[in-house]
Amino acid sequence: MKLFETRASWHKANLHSHTTLSDGLLTAEQAAGLYRSHGYDVLAVTDHWLAGTPTSADGEFILLGGIELASNSYMSEGSLECWHIVGLGVPEGFRQTLPRNDTPPQALIDGIRSHGGFVILAHPAWSLNTAGQILTLSGIDAVEIWNTQSALPYNPDRADSSQILDAVFSAGMLMPLLASDDSHRYAREACRAATMISTDDFTPAGILSAIRAGKSYATTGPRFRQVEIDGGRVNVETETPCTAACVMTNHPWMKGAVDCVFGSDGDPVERTSFSLATVENTSFIRVTVFDSLGRRAWTNPVRLSNS
Repeated sequence: MKLFETRASWHKANLHSHTTLSDGLLTAEQAAGLYRSHGYDVLAVTDHWLAGTPTSADGEFILLGGIELASNSYMSEGSLECWHIVGLGVPEGFRQTLPRNDTPPQALIDGIRSHGGFVILAHPAWSLNTAGQILTLSGIDAVEIWNTQSALPYNPDRADSSQILDAVFSAGMLMPLLASDDSHRYAREACRAATMISTDDFTPAGILSAIRAGKSYATTGPRFRQVEIDGGRVNVETETPCTAACVMTNHPWMKGAVDCVFGSDGDPVERTSFSLATVENTSFIRVTVFDSLGRRAWTNPVRLSNS
C-alpha cells in the first residue's frame, strides 16, 4: 500500500490564520499575499467567532473562509477545560452564537457540521486536551499535530501534539493530521508549517475532500516522496534531505514495534526501510521524519489489520 498518489499534484496549505477581523495584524488580502509569496497555494482565514472572509479561488490560489470557535469551562478543582474548534467551508457571516464559556466541545463541532463545515481540532497540546476527552468527541475531520503559534516566543512550548494524538490513535480514533501556523502577528510564526495535499481537483471542495481521504501530510519543512507498507515492511523516501526517520505505533517501546534510524555521521536519510513483520497487536502506524534543522514531517496514521 502506497500512502501517496504519485501522479496527482501537490498543494501547500496553511489552514489556520487570523486577520484584522479578529486579533490578527494583517487583512485577509495581505495575509494571502504573504503566504502566496512563500509558495503556498491555499490559505484558510479562521477568525475568532466570525466567518468574515469569503472563500475565493483564481485557479492558482485558494482563500478558504472559516471560523475558530472556543469554549472554556472551569472544573470543580479549579482546572480549565479549553477547546478550540476550527471550521472551514462555513457560510460567510456564520457566527458563534453559543456561549464562549461552558459550551461542550461537541456542541461547537455539531454547529459547524450543521452548516456544512469541515471540522478541525486545533492545537490539543496547547489546550491541554487529554486523549480521554478527545475520544468522547465525534465528527472531527482533522486535527493539528503541529501549531506554530503554540510555541515560543508567543506561548509555552506546546506546538507538537503527537504524544496526545498517539494515545488517541492507539484507542482506535484515527484522524488526518495538519500542521498549521495559526498566524496572528505574521512574524516568527508565519509561513513555517504546512499541510501538503495531493489532488488534481484544485478547488475548495477538492482540497477538503482530499484531506478527508487521507491524501495529505503535515510538515514544518521536510517533504515525503513516498511511504509504502509492503509485506510487513515500511519503506520511506523523502524529497528533501532528512537526518532521521521514525515509525510510530500503538506500542511504547523501541524494539521492533517502534523503529528509528539515523543518518550515520549526520548524513541525510533519503530512503530507509523498517520492518513490522514480527510485531503483534499493532493497530496503526505513522511515520515522522526529521531534518538537520529539527524540522519534521508527519504522515497520517494508517490502520493496520494485524491487530
